[in-house]
Amino acid sequence: MEITTRKSTVSRELGEANSILNVYFPQTSFRTETKKEGNYTCILISYTDGVSSQRVYNALKRLERYAQPEINSDGIRIEIQREISPEVQKLLMSEMKTVFNMKTALKMSDYFQPIKGTVGDYVRLIFKMRDFK
Repeated sequence: MEITTRKSTVSRELGEANSILNVYFPQTSFRTETKKEGNYTCILISYTDGVSSQRVYNALKRLERYAQPEINSDGIRIEIQREISPEVQKLLMSEMKTVFNMKTALKMSDYFQPIKGTVGDYVRLIFKMRDFK
């Protein structure tokens, strides 16, 4: 009995991910790498500021596939890590002071009543939703 197996196409998938990112988001500088986790190969995408993580994931989600160990086929998983720069963090804190009419200087660890968390929690929440150049 002959069993067919699917060859690993990680380099092709990584190249395709890089091409998609360059076409859809030319202004953003992405760092990509791969790592192996069980039956999955993870394509790690990291960047600072730029477009929201959800937009990046939506552009790349067609590359994902389930692992099929019965035919020796690894799955592909996309992981996205978006970091906030100090400039954008200051911008969001300044915006927060204006919107909520605050007169005092803010620190990321200060308590913020509207969300029952810290200023840092609020800044990260807004950063997650918005695009930044």
